[in-house]
Amino acid sequence: MSQTQASTRRYTVEEYQALEEVSEQRHAYCEGEVFAMSGATPRHTLIAQNCAFALRQAVRSKGWQVFLEGVQLAVQENRYYTYPDVMI
Repeated sequence: MSQTQASTRRYTVEEYQALEEVSEQRHAYCEGEVFAMSGATPRHTLIAQNCAFALRQAVRSKGWQVFLEGVQLAVQENRYYTYPDVMI
Protein backbone atom coordinates (compact mmCIF):
# COMPACT_ATOMS: atom_id res chain seq x y z
CA MET A 1 0.00 0.00 0.00
CA SER A 2 1.43 3.38 -0.89
CA GLN A 3 1.14 6.64 1.05
CA THR A 4 -1.25 8.03 -1.59
CA GLN A 5 -3.57 5.08 -1.22
CA ALA A 6 -3.58 5.54 2.55
CA SER A 7 -4.53 9.21 2.32
CA THR A 8 -7.38 8.77 -0.21
CA ARG A 9 -9.24 5.90 1.43
CA ARG A 10 -10.65 5.40 4.92
CA TYR A 11 -10.32 1.95 6.46
CA THR A 12 -12.26 0.17 9.15
CA VAL A 13 -10.24 -1.26 12.03
CA GLU A 14 -10.97 -4.75 10.68
CA GLU A 15 -9.63 -3.80 7.23
CA TYR A 16 -6.53 -2.26 8.78
CA GLN A 17 -5.83 -5.35 10.91
CA ALA A 18 -6.27 -7.60 7.85
CA LEU A 19 -3.80 -5.45 5.89
CA GLU A 20 -1.28 -5.61 8.75
CA GLU A 21 -1.42 -9.41 8.79
CA VAL A 22 -0.16 -9.65 5.20
CA SER A 23 1.97 -6.49 4.93
CA GLU A 24 5.77 -6.60 5.09
CA GLN A 25 5.76 -2.99 6.33
CA ARG A 26 4.07 -1.76 9.51
CA HIS A 27 1.42 0.93 9.44
CA ALA A 28 -0.17 3.25 11.99
CA TYR A 29 -3.95 3.65 12.06
CA CYS A 30 -5.60 6.93 13.03
CA GLU A 31 -9.39 7.24 12.81
CA GLY A 32 -9.66 5.45 9.48
CA GLU A 33 -6.43 6.67 7.92
CA VAL A 34 -3.48 4.32 7.45
CA PHE A 35 0.10 5.62 7.42
CA ALA A 36 3.25 3.68 6.51
CA MET A 37 5.81 3.74 9.30
CA SER A 38 9.38 4.45 8.28
CA GLY A 39 12.25 2.11 9.02
CA ALA A 40 14.68 2.85 11.81
CA THR A 41 18.34 3.80 11.50
CA PRO A 42 21.00 1.76 13.31
CA ARG A 43 21.44 4.60 15.82
CA HIS A 44 17.69 4.77 16.48
CA THR A 45 17.59 1.00 17.02
CA LEU A 46 20.50 1.15 19.46
CA ILE A 47 18.80 3.91 21.47
CA ALA A 48 15.54 1.92 21.60
CA GLN A 49 17.43 -1.20 22.72
CA ASN A 50 19.22 0.75 25.46
CA CYS A 51 15.90 2.19 26.67
CA ALA A 52 14.29 -1.26 26.66
CA PHE A 53 17.19 -2.75 28.62
CA ALA A 54 17.10 0.02 31.24
CA LEU A 55 13.32 -0.23 31.57
CA ARG A 56 13.49 -4.02 31.84
CA GLN A 57 15.88 -3.72 34.77
CA ALA A 58 13.64 -1.12 36.43
CA VAL A 59 10.36 -3.06 36.15
CA ARG A 60 11.59 -6.64 36.55
CA SER A 61 10.56 -6.83 40.23
CA LYS A 62 7.03 -5.67 39.35
CA GLY A 63 6.47 -8.56 36.92
CA TRP A 64 5.95 -6.20 33.98
CA GLN A 65 7.28 -6.86 30.49
CA VAL A 66 9.09 -4.54 28.09
CA PHE A 67 8.49 -4.83 24.34
CA LEU A 68 10.32 -3.39 21.35
CA GLU A 69 8.69 -2.05 18.16
CA GLY A 70 7.28 -5.37 16.91
CA VAL A 71 4.23 -5.25 19.19
CA GLN A 72 1.14 -3.27 18.20
CA LEU A 73 -0.42 -0.92 20.74
CA ALA A 74 -4.09 0.08 20.71
CA VAL A 75 -3.72 3.63 22.01
CA GLN A 76 -7.47 4.07 21.85
CA GLU A 77 -9.55 1.04 20.87
CA ASN A 78 -11.06 1.34 17.36
CA ARG A 79 -9.44 4.76 16.80
CA TYR A 80 -5.64 4.67 16.99
CA TYR A 81 -3.11 1.84 16.64
CA THR A 82 0.66 2.06 16.30
CA TYR A 83 3.95 0.28 17.01
CA PRO A 84 5.89 2.17 19.71
CA ASP A 85 9.68 1.86 19.75
CA VAL A 86 9.50 0.63 23.37
CA MET A 87 6.57 -0.03 25.66
CA ILE A 88 5.92 -1.59 29.05
